[in-house]
Amino acid sequence: MEKYAYVTAITNKWYLRGVKTLAKSLRRTGTTIPLHIMMPKKCCDSDLHREVAKLNLEIIFLPDIEIDSEYCTNNRMAHWNDTFFKLNVAQLVQFTKIVFLDADMIILKNIDHLFAYPSISATTGGKSAHPEWEEFNSGIMVLEPSNVLFQTLLECIVPAIERKTALKLGYGDQDVFNQYYPDWKNDPQHNFGECYNVEHCFVDDYVKATGSNRFDGIYVLHFIGENKIWNKSFIQLIQMFHGLTKDKKYHERKACLLYLKYLYL
Repeated sequence: MEKYAYVTAITNKWYLRGVKTLAKSLRRTGTTIPLHIMMPKKCCDSDLHREVAKLNLEIIFLPDIEIDSEYCTNNRMAHWNDTFFKLNVAQLVQFTKIVFLDADMIILKNIDHLFAYPSISATTGGKSAHPEWEEFNSGIMVLEPSNVLFQTLLECIVPAIERKTALKLGYGDQDVFNQYYPDWKNDPQHNFGECYNVEHCFVDDYVKATGSNRFDGIYVLHFIGENKIWNKSFIQLIQMFHGLTKDKKYHERKACLLYLKYLYL
């Protein structure tokens, strides 16, 4: 019998409100498929653990993915160092198939149909704004866990980091998945479309590219970047909305207002 699960991950307190908001948004879509939360074993019996436990969702404790300290120090996107923990999703063999969701997302419409996609399926992020971006974004992925997949991903870590280092770019879990599946861009059956991963800073480009002035076609909004919207102060939020209005980014403003609505429901 197949067992499906949504899975997200949290490694530090800065993502707590994000996980809470993701869980609320997913629940509002009417799904009956449970959300599970991956946490590092070192967080067991911590304040973070106690706060996450209040969500009444299953918590799965897993070991950290060890990355050479030199790689962590030299990462141009140091806030991505914790993302390698996400690779653990591949070893959750208690599930037949998983839809992984980053904790900085909100789900606007039911996405249960994504479980029909093959492993490993995903989509790009920001392609409407940057047509040259062809690698898949690991913010939302469909995969069938296996020990073989997990071990292979671990073997891809160093080559992925070295590839991005040669390009003088930062690196994270996404680069490992792309190292594992370099031909993903040539396999449309594994691409479920940008409407499932519309990055908030490019939502105006997405709406323009799709010829619509509404969010009806968007299933998932992804709030990327280091300074998350849920951690902004009231003053910072006012400044953000002023800047978006000034720059005529009306759809991004709408996306941010929508996030705050889910955050404070």
